[in-house]
Amino acid sequence: MDDKSAEKAEEERRLTLVEELLLAREGAGPQATTSDTPRQANAAAVAREERPPFEADEKAHLQSISLRGYKCLRHLDVHLAGTNIFTGPNNSGKSTLLGALQILDAGIRTARRVEPTSKQTPDGSTYCYSVATERLTTSTENVHTDLADIETTVRFGFRKGYELSLWFPAAGGCYFYVSECEGRIPRSPKTFRDLVDINVRLVPVLGPLEHDEPLLQQATVDRNLATHRAARNFRNYWHHYPDDFEKFAELISSTWPGVTVEAPELTPGQPPTLHMFCQEHRITRELYWMGFGFQVWCQLLTHVSRVGSTDLLVIDEPETYLHPVIQRQLLAILRATGAQLLVATHSAPIVMGARPHEVFNIRRRARTARPERRPSRALAFQLGLLEDT
Repeated sequence: MDDKSAEKAEEERRLTLVEELLLAREGAGPQATTSDTPRQANAAAVAREERPPFEADEKAHLQSISLRGYKCLRHLDVHLAGTNIFTGPNNSGKSTLLGALQILDAGIRTARRVEPTSKQTPDGSTYCYSVATERLTTSTENVHTDLADIETTVRFGFRKGYELSLWFPAAGGCYFYVSECEGRIPRSPKTFRDLVDINVRLVPVLGPLEHDEPLLQQATVDRNLATHRAARNFRNYWHHYPDDFEKFAELISSTWPGVTVEAPELTPGQPPTLHMFCQEHRITRELYWMGFGFQVWCQLLTHVSRVGSTDLLVIDEPETYLHPVIQRQLLAILRATGAQLLVATHSAPIVMGARPHEVFNIRRRARTARPERRPSRALAFQLGLLEDT
């Protein structure tokens, strides 16, 4: 076996281990039978995704996004599949699109906690929720296209037959409501929870860890999980949520050969601080002493370990600090979660690893975003992600 074949075989072995861990956590996944092996279950999922686009896809909980007057996306309709890779030039609207999903997440969380109030909306009088956007990383100061004095709406169509809407009046504010529903519009947190059973899992752009991480309250860690502060709270997350750490450590060992991670340790002081150590070829190192790529990989797999098969997994530029081989491995790991994927990226390995009907070339002046029909490699060349050599 030559070196290239050996490398591919080793990558396949690691991915099989990852699939076993993720599928075991999900009870072998909703589509797997008790006789399915993890590899067979994943192969079945791949076969389902290779159907032509826009056919029924059990992973496509969210089927469409329609934006009107939203930032640089004046008029855009996006038709989604189970795996969605958004690419395109800088400032084309990829992160803007994902930012709308962060506000959707804030709306869903609000509706699960408080009673709605009656308000006149673009869809007439209905029950809606005022959404606090001050702590979101997505700015709403420039939410209206070209800062125009207009109403802005973003609508999210779901497979179960309901539609959720964000409304930004010209006078200011952000409101969330159920704009379409086959039954009664929910009027309490319980009826909303019964209707909307999906979760939006947001992975922000990640960066290096802090050298000394002070111990934080669990509520602070939860609040920062989907923000740029997440990297500063990494050790705190595993300190407050130790139950899944063993699975996380197995994911690290199976995807980064020669390295094992240990649970965070509390160091007394004013304030108390947290440290995490890893073993690399029998040498103990604090995570801060490891390379930035490994630090980001640990954070990515932390988010992956939280994901369920009914979730929307939203990731902005996951390739930051990662080697191309690791980027290629990442897409297969994300698929194994069973979640619906919405990823914005400039990564050639990720784009080329996707199937053509999973790749969207986002353009700010386009009115419709549909999956590409061209091979992913050809699209990567066109966008400048690859160069002829």
